[in-house]
Amino acid sequence: MRQNREGVVLHYKKGVQILEPLPTPMLVHIMSEKMPDPEGFERRISRSEMRQLLGCYNDLEMGRQVGAPLKPALSLRIYEITPDRIVPLDGYQSLPDCHAEFLRWAGHLCARVWENFHHRGDKEYWSRPEQVQAHLNVLYRGRRILEVTDQFMTGPKAPRREINRVDYISGLLDQMHARGTFLIVQAMPETYTRRQLQTFEAEFHEILRLAEELVDLLGYPSGDEPKNKVRPRLDSGGHPAITLDNGPLITLHVILYGSGDRNTRRRAMALLRRMRGKHEGLYDAGQLIRIFSALEANGHGSYSGDSLLDEDAGPSFGGLGGLIGLEARLASLNVTCPQGNL
Repeated sequence: MRQNREGVVLHYKKGVQILEPLPTPMLVHIMSEKMPDPEGFERRISRSEMRQLLGCYNDLEMGRQVGAPLKPALSLRIYEITPDRIVPLDGYQSLPDCHAEFLRWAGHLCARVWENFHHRGDKEYWSRPEQVQAHLNVLYRGRRILEVTDQFMTGPKAPRREINRVDYISGLLDQMHARGTFLIVQAMPETYTRRQLQTFEAEFHEILRLAEELVDLLGYPSGDEPKNKVRPRLDSGGHPAITLDNGPLITLHVILYGSGDRNTRRRAMALLRRMRGKHEGLYDAGQLIRIFSALEANGHGSYSGDSLLDEDAGPSFGGLGGLIGLEARLASLNVTCPQGNL
């Protein structure tokens, strides 16, 4: 899948065709911790196995949503059966708590973005009391997730960088992606062009700081080594030190698309060059380098020279249609993406 973007899309679509129509009692059973299995679903497949499958496909779905107003079928189903609850004030007790709460919130947000996509910029709609309250609720929940995740990662129960690097990376991913997801919450009522995303420059800078720490921990060289020597470090069991398929690449896409600060974009492009050959779901580091070089968004030119500055940035700060959409828009403008990894 990581070597074939079309294969990823096909695999996702076929999987969703199986998962989306699952009976509601089965989904409730899968998503709950203690709900009994009254209909004998686990005779065929365990709750744990089904939860892993849903998590994998939901992760792919959220990766597709960057810039792409596509129906998030799994997020909508899960949103139907899970309460939109507030994070407990006493915080997380473990890293799985961090993951579960973030993914639940991110899935709910995907569903809400889809429901409200055609109302962006509609001041009358967003001034309705029910919409004001709903948006305040999702903002509050997002802030609490950021606070509680940061508190956990600096507290006594957090994985230690020097002892358990793999779990530390996993927690750092939650911190980074939670900040990117919260940006989507903040921007949901408005329609932004790429130029207007400079409003969030401070947020892009903070997300980039976390991405830089992640890339260092993943072991990508800082020099200009040949592509065939660029390999992430492995954990003690010989496995890659990253588990979720949406890692730094999706974040670097958003930063390079949205930031207007030359230094921020140069640093983001430097991370991509360190990760040459890296694939994450629909994302490929070499492809990102080529596209954002073609957009003149690599921090080496003037910001006014960037292409597509006044086009709709989409609901998730990646340009309408995401990475595939950017390629199509550049082709329609007869802008050629440079070949190679630059």
